[in-house]
Amino acid sequence: MKLKSLIINKMTEEPIEEMDLTPYEEDDDATLHKKLVAAKMARKRAEEDLKILCNRIGLLKQEEGKVICYR
Repeated sequence: MKLKSLIINKMTEEPIEEMDLTPYEEDDDATLHKKLVAAKMARKRAEEDLKILCNRIGLLKQEEGKVICYR
């Protein structure tokens, strides 16, 4: 299974490139470093997305509770 990451431009929020994050023996140090940084960024973005989704679910549950109280 190949791991891939979409690199996003932080200023414009547009995708720059898709990178295969799988390390290969023939990769040089610069390529391995670039893959490591891209993997860290992808993980951070996933953690931020998780936090946003958890907050959204909490808000939806609060709204659902308000609706049930008014019935």
